[in-house]
Amino acid sequence: MRDSFEKIKNKRDILNTIKLKNREEYISTRLQKKLTELNTLNQYNISNIEISIYKPNTFEKILNQILLFKIIKKFLNIKKTDSQPNFSFNTNTIDKKSVKYKFNFSHLSSYLQKKKLINKDNDEKKNNMDKTITKTKKTILNINPKQNQLPIINSFFPLMKAVDLYDTLIVVAETGAGKTTQIPKYLFSMGYGRLGQIGITQPRRIAAINVATRVALEVNSSVGLLVGYVIRFEDCISNLTKIKFMTEGILLREIINEPLLLQYSVLVLDEAHERSIFSDILFSLLKDLNILRSDLKLIICSATINTNKFSKFFSYAPLFQIPGKIYSVEIYNSKESEIDYLDAVVRTILQIHIKSKQGDILVFLTGQEDIEIVENIISKRSKLIKTLMGQLETFPLYANLSYNLQNKIFLKLPTNKRKVVLSTNIAETSLTISGITFVIDSGLCKLKYFDYLAKYETLIVSPIAKSSAWQRSGRAGRTAKGICFRLYTVDTYKFVLRKAIVPEIQRIEIDSVILILKCLGINDINNFEFLDKPPVESVFASLEHLYILGGLNEEGQLSKLGRYMCEFPLKPSLSKILIISNFHQCVEEILIICSILSLESRIFNYNHLNNVDQKQVLKKFTIIPKSDHLSYLNVFREWINNDFSINWTDRNSIDAKIMFKARFIFEQLLGLNQKLLNSQKIGINKTNPTMIIKCLLSGLFMNAAFFYSANCYRLLSSSTVVSVHPSSLLLNYNTKWVVFQNIVLTNKEFINVITEVKIEWLIETAPIFYNFKKHMKNY
Repeated sequence: MRDSFEKIKNKRDILNTIKLKNREEYISTRLQKKLTELNTLNQYNISNIEISIYKPNTFEKILNQILLFKIIKKFLNIKKTDSQPNFSFNTNTIDKKSVKYKFNFSHLSSYLQKKKLINKDNDEKKNNMDKTITKTKKTILNINPKQNQLPIINSFFPLMKAVDLYDTLIVVAETGAGKTTQIPKYLFSMGYGRLGQIGITQPRRIAAINVATRVALEVNSSVGLLVGYVIRFEDCISNLTKIKFMTEGILLREIINEPLLLQYSVLVLDEAHERSIFSDILFSLLKDLNILRSDLKLIICSATINTNKFSKFFSYAPLFQIPGKIYSVEIYNSKESEIDYLDAVVRTILQIHIKSKQGDILVFLTGQEDIEIVENIISKRSKLIKTLMGQLETFPLYANLSYNLQNKIFLKLPTNKRKVVLSTNIAETSLTISGITFVIDSGLCKLKYFDYLAKYETLIVSPIAKSSAWQRSGRAGRTAKGICFRLYTVDTYKFVLRKAIVPEIQRIEIDSVILILKCLGINDINNFEFLDKPPVESVFASLEHLYILGGLNEEGQLSKLGRYMCEFPLKPSLSKILIISNFHQCVEEILIICSILSLESRIFNYNHLNNVDQKQVLKKFTIIPKSDHLSYLNVFREWINNDFSINWTDRNSIDAKIMFKARFIFEQLLGLNQKLLNSQKIGINKTNPTMIIKCLLSGLFMNAAFFYSANCYRLLSSSTVVSVHPSSLLLNYNTKWVVFQNIVLTNKEFINVITEVKIEWLIETAPIFYNFKKHMKNY
């Protein structure tokens, strides 16, 4: 095999014309590089072991490095024999008489897996494993009688056997099977916790917290001991933690610091069908890691999944099907399309409440704003009928809701009350709410889309996919027969809804992903093996944006600034703003603003206010130049001066939940900033905000717009005309130039979180990006 590489190396001119498979080229290059690094490291470690400068507890880590070196060396030096696959390099550019070489990874994987199974299937080991699984199952049956009613218990023996035999396993489980809570417990009971941590990823923070709490309760432990969780800006684990729930972004950041993830013995990627952008990157990275670490078990779990696509991507990994216990669900579609879907939701809720004697209701809405509108209407109308049919009690559920309020959806109400859960698509698969008999499916959800031509991201209300419609209806049949009311026609389901949701990586901005891949040394983004490749235009737009921000150099390599940007759990633009603030003596101010912006939620609560009262609230926190960003800063400072009072937030129509979250994030970012940049908590005079705005421009200069007409501006990036959002301080305040945080698309395009700027500041901040001469002619 080594001779094969030497012959190819001597033909560089030929090699340039050879089209190797992306995965083969990527893996072989990474393995050779890793082999060289480990060789140098191991020689150094061994020489130091001889003179005994290491402590005893470091020997295990050194031995793991030596073992990894041997594995890679053996992997790259496989010799051709009759019993092994034929490694030939097939290309028409080489003379037919010359020897053909090819590093055939699919054959190699099949051979290694076959060899591994032969070794594992000796009688003694097989019998011992079977006895262990059987004994463990009996123990579980005795300890957890309630959990043993879940369908997954019937698959315990074959599931644990499959985990033992295969390095990668795809588990397909129907709704209600118990995969999310029970598989981590089963793995721990089989002893995988003694080999390292059992890591489980969830696509949402709320799911990671709730599942960790549930599993901890089932194993008679407190959260943070045997079972813990880690989400952005918050961790609840200890040295005793063996079952660790986390969001996908957390695991991705752990790979940056520890590419081999030696702390884990098993990784479970749950809810894989949701296809978040971070999960897609994890699929690719963990697929390669599985080659280097044969001791690492990788389990892909999902309620619904494109099984053939996933199995093929993971080198035809085996599929394991777990049947669920779903009761029959009657589905009723609207005869005509609903013009006002919120009104249709309210009418359906009240009709169910009047005509049906029992059963809770789960309603799927698009977002927080719609949830609050429906909640207010229901609370008023239900008072008129509560004496006849009992009382309706509504419970909101969305991502930015506090954990205590989220947890209320699991409370059991008295028999004279009916629970109505108003949720976003969070409740499709991530959470299970007992007692739900009725589901109202609006057929809509909010999705982010990135316009790579205009270079901005919008949040669009879109029709759901058929897979989501199936998931939503299944929520009504968990404990008994249920009914699902779909507020869209049968024809809409058949001809409008797509089969599956578009993966995030193909529709949103991928700046953060590219920055992480660059940190991992993966520079050839276009040839990186994705499960679904992002659009080439989106990749180029992100590379351009990162270069302009200073995260990449002219060769597309990660810059020093980019490395620091990658360390902050923020969008690259916000990370850049925060780093720049360290050099302009406004760290504290920028930390506060970034903390609030990272939540992507509004801090003012206008639902109960009319337009006059709303203006009075905004006026309290307004300064010149007018700025929503600076108003956030002023609100936070006034809140501090009032001792973080909830009464103060209520009086000023400010969302206390968002403020407390922002305070927590501020403290986390402050500590991280001091650790990375050795910066102190330095502020400037709040009456001189120019420097703060210039720092904001260092990351937002691409989001500039100039005056077009009353409450309308034209974007510099695309010449699109946009409107000022009604919640902005700059509504009815016309100025020549502004920058904005995001664009919201409803009935028209709105810019939101806006700051008044001067053209000179834009030129000073980004002279290369904008050629303002043509714009300045009119001013």
